[in-house]
Amino acid sequence: MSVNRLVSFGFAAFLAVAGAGWLNAGQSTDSPVPSPSTEKPGVCERLATKLTGREAWRIGKTIKPPKKIRNVSPNYPEWPPGTTGQGLWIGEALIDTRGQVLRVWPIREVQITPPLPAFNQAIVDAIRRWEFEPAVVDKREVPVCMTVTVNINWQ
Repeated sequence: MSVNRLVSFGFAAFLAVAGAGWLNAGQSTDSPVPSPSTEKPGVCERLATKLTGREAWRIGKTIKPPKKIRNVSPNYPEWPPGTTGQGLWIGEALIDTRGQVLRVWPIREVQITPPLPAFNQAIVDAIRRWEFEPAVVDKREVPVCMTVTVNINWQ
């Protein structure tokens, strides 16, 4: 049985960083200077410090998502007859100073009936192979944490 699938890959800027995290102490409020998030760090931010030795920056208002220079499509498993599902896969990715994806965490996976865990794992495996131009802040390359979305529709 052949299944037609439309899968769109992309990444979205995560804009939930509090205003206080965007200003360095002592700076005037009319010229915001970006800084690593001062919010309670998430998994990505905590692991970034361990893996890279540097604080990760959160993609947001003043930190633009890095440009993807290598895309890898998921290698999905065979679809059992009668499989249905659609949805938006959402995850977090830690991008290092060279533009390599170090880690990926699923936040919301696509629900499939009957369950097919290898489907969501194929998405994670593909994202791990993506490459980006390094993110630059104040003329230096920095690690970044960003939200990644994959829209899944098939008939």
